[in-house]
Amino acid sequence: MPLIVGIIRNGVGLRAAPLFLALALVPALAGCALLGGGDGPRQGAPPSDAPAAAQQGAPDEIAVAGSLVFPNTAALAFDTPGVVGELLVSEGQRVTAGQTLATLDAVRTAELRNAVEQGESRVAAAAANLNAQRIASPTLVARAELDAAAAAVAVDEAQNALDDLTRTPSLNALAAERDVAQAEIALDDAREFLADLTAPEDVVVSAAMQRVAAARVEIDNAQEAYDDIKDGSYPDDIERDARNRVTFAQSALDAASRRLTDTDTAQENAVRQAQDAYDLQLERYSALFAYWFGNEPTDAELTTPPNRMFADWGIDLVATFDRRNPEYHGIAPPPDDPATRWNEITVWAWLNLHPEYAAVIPVCDDSAVLADRHRCVTREFDRAYDALDFARDGLAAAISGADTSAEQTQDAIAAAQAALSDAQDDLADIEAGPDASVVESAEKRLRLAEASLQKAEDDLAELTVDIDPLLVAQARANVAFAEGALVDAEERLARARDTRLQQENARKRLDLANAALEKAQARLADSRDLQREQATLAEAELALAEAALDQAIEDLTGAELRAPFAGIVSLINIEPEDRVGDNMMAMQVVSADVVEVDGVIDAAAVGYVREGSGAVVTIASVGDMPLKGRVTFVDDEVRTERGVVSYAIRIRVDVPPGVEIPVRMSAVSATITPVSAALHNAAPAAIASLDAPPDAQAP
Repeated sequence: MPLIVGIIRNGVGLRAAPLFLALALVPALAGCALLGGGDGPRQGAPPSDAPAAAQQGAPDEIAVAGSLVFPNTAALAFDTPGVVGELLVSEGQRVTAGQTLATLDAVRTAELRNAVEQGESRVAAAAANLNAQRIASPTLVARAELDAAAAAVAVDEAQNALDDLTRTPSLNALAAERDVAQAEIALDDAREFLADLTAPEDVVVSAAMQRVAAARVEIDNAQEAYDDIKDGSYPDDIERDARNRVTFAQSALDAASRRLTDTDTAQENAVRQAQDAYDLQLERYSALFAYWFGNEPTDAELTTPPNRMFADWGIDLVATFDRRNPEYHGIAPPPDDPATRWNEITVWAWLNLHPEYAAVIPVCDDSAVLADRHRCVTREFDRAYDALDFARDGLAAAISGADTSAEQTQDAIAAAQAALSDAQDDLADIEAGPDASVVESAEKRLRLAEASLQKAEDDLAELTVDIDPLLVAQARANVAFAEGALVDAEERLARARDTRLQQENARKRLDLANAALEKAQARLADSRDLQREQATLAEAELALAEAALDQAIEDLTGAELRAPFAGIVSLINIEPEDRVGDNMMAMQVVSADVVEVDGVIDAAAVGYVREGSGAVVTIASVGDMPLKGRVTFVDDEVRTERGVVSYAIRIRVDVPPGVEIPVRMSAVSATITPVSAALHNAAPAAIASLDAPPDAQAP
């Protein structure tokens, strides 16, 4: 089986302390040592001139150097870059499978969730578009099929008409001429009768009727206006409407005033909170200089980025925090130099007294992953200044938003006041009532409208006296019918005289019908092609939208760290507000359910150890409880170090239910039950039993 190594973080692996194993052989099995048995010496086994004890009999004890490892170790990383929001666990905490361990900040999570919602909307829109195409496209094709069928019918009809003309003999020309003469006589009679009825010009009568209608509309309007004000006051509904407009305008002004108060309060709170946040970040940025260099910058310097501040102060971080710097090397602190902006005693204390000096890194890249408890000076200053800059922008935005909101609210109040003033003026005018001149003017308008109506009616009566409108309409219908009958008779006469023109027209109609059929068939083919193209395009748009949604869901899922299995958090490499990138290791989870021992045995003992050999392991952190185990791996390759020849082995420990193996350094000892050559063939089955369920393993 492959060797699973724990994730290494900054050069330190998740491994237990070195341990010592003692392997003792069972004397009863010593008779089947390497000298007998049918398997013969294994590859890499000791040569025939091995120590006498190895050839004469099994040793009582085999010393093994090794260590405790946990092969089921998972290194977790955010699949989505961002800033750490919440850290929900601590190192050493036991977690369950699927438990949330850490999340990105709320802003990033909201962006990802919004992306998912937008993706869902786009998928829904694309699916709706596809369904619409599936419904509309068949309808378009069906319409094109109907048009093609109608064009085919028109071709058949045109062909039949042409065939009839070529097969039918000529009509009686004399009968056709008689029909034309009779139609002309009937048309003349109808026109003469209509002329006798409508002696006046139709245009004149129509104009007179329009003047009568306009006069009636004017008299209605004048009468209504006069009735409203003839008593010296306006109607109640007009005054009520005016009062309602005043009430509505006052309510709008009150609401605008309340909004101004609420807006001022909200904006003041927003500016106050932004100012507090800015003051806090300003204090933290200033305190960071005192923490590292023993002196705080001036107010003017606090607006300067750290790299420029270091240059202005004349600080070389790499040289300053180098313990070999002669200025700070020594058991006694140097005196503080008033010519420098920093305190020499503080820097000396960092280099000579601080217990975590070795963990201080003067300069580092933003992408560098720091080990646990390591601190980077430039990163801390850059993050503090970024937070200060962000708070400064937030304060400016809050002040600008407050000013804009106040202006908008003041504009709304001014508009409401103007509307109220107009409504009050209108109400005052209505309550005062119309004056005498207004009433007199309305009465004059009514009398003038009455006179205009009377004159228009008299003029119309003179034009239409003794004329029955129904009789005129019937006479006009008779003229139209006679004109149509004459046209039909003339067409029949033309056909009777010569069918060649009709045949030529029929051929033209047939050609036009065939051309229309070709166009209809082409449109039908285009409709079918368009149906396929639109469906393909809609399906592609839906596939793209679904792919984008899947990516958005994957990004949202990647904004959380979840435990892949039940275990213990052995390592945390992040803190809230840390910026993380794709696949940057954030924490490590270890399952203590699977425990192994990796070690080496002396070359003289390798012949007595096989894969599947039983073992009893004692772990100090668990107590004196012996734990069963099996040898799962014996390396065939020889290791030689400082003249000592050895072989690597691995032991799988069976952890009973209810027993928890602490994930920390612990002394371990083990006793391995060796096997003889005769038992070598049973080793694979023993190894296979390790992967079987607990109730299926041999006791």
